[in-house]
Amino acid sequence: MSRLVGTQLPDPLWELLNGQHLGDHQNKAILVATVDPENWPHFAMLSFLEVIAISREELRLGPYVGSGTTANMKRTGKVTLGFVDEGFVYYVKGTARGLGPLAEFPGIEKVQVKITGILADFPVEEVEAPARIRTGIQVETREPQDLAQAQRMLAALKT
Repeated sequence: MSRLVGTQLPDPLWELLNGQHLGDHQNKAILVATVDPENWPHFAMLSFLEVIAISREELRLGPYVGSGTTANMKRTGKVTLGFVDEGFVYYVKGTARGLGPLAEFPGIEKVQVKITGILADFPVEEVEAPARIRTGIQVETREPQDLAQAQRMLAALKT
């Protein structure tokens, strides 16, 4: 069952998104939900190498400039990010604003997200115990991720 936990990143999400431990999270994915022009839910994924916490109240995303997800965020001004990892699920809702393409990475749009609410999804003890989340969404690439390039992109998102 989901319950509102506030508008600031709780410690587990702050640790995932503050950019300090990229190597530990490079193969994890974040579910992104927007609404398309026909009012249908539109889902996409970003990696932890494309999202950075500016503060506990603000995130910056780096989706592709021409993607449907980017267009939806810019059109509606809304986004929900789903963070699934061992032991927790959080849904971060926010207002989104496109800030333009990154000069150093012209195919990447800088999107500012002001957090408006965070829901935590935990099993209801009386009904779902001993259910627990064992793993998050993980991806495997053919080539190892270039962490130095990811750090440069996240630094560009922060400015």
